[in-house]
Amino acid sequence: MRHSYASFIKNTFNYKGRTNLKDFLFTYLLNVGILILTVLLVMVSHGNRIILIPVWIFLIYLVIVILPTLSLMVRRYRDAGINGYYFLLIFSLLVIISVFADHLSILSFLRKVLALINFAILLSPTKKS
Repeated sequence: MRHSYASFIKNTFNYKGRTNLKDFLFTYLLNVGILILTVLLVMVSHGNRIILIPVWIFLIYLVIVILPTLSLMVRRYRDAGINGYYFLLIFSLLVIISVFADHLSILSFLRKVLALINFAILLSPTKKS
């Protein structure tokens, strides 16, 4: 497990490699767990400054892992046999649509569909090369 996370950090700028499903899931679930913990701490803090210190630490951590996460997803696309540029296309559309999704329900629906497509690709089995 430590190897998966060490590889995640070490390959921050490696967009040409591959990442198997096991390493992706471990890293992804760990980051989601940290995000959930951060949200829970914010919910129970009620403005308590002592509790907000770990929240800031977690938020800084989440900002730091943005680039490694994007790299991990591109490598996962490649491992599933899909060109990494499709990730760039889907991710760009998700960001653009998210800006306008609050105003149009069709865009909100499209954002959810794109997110599900992205997640399905990320969970695709490794394609033998």
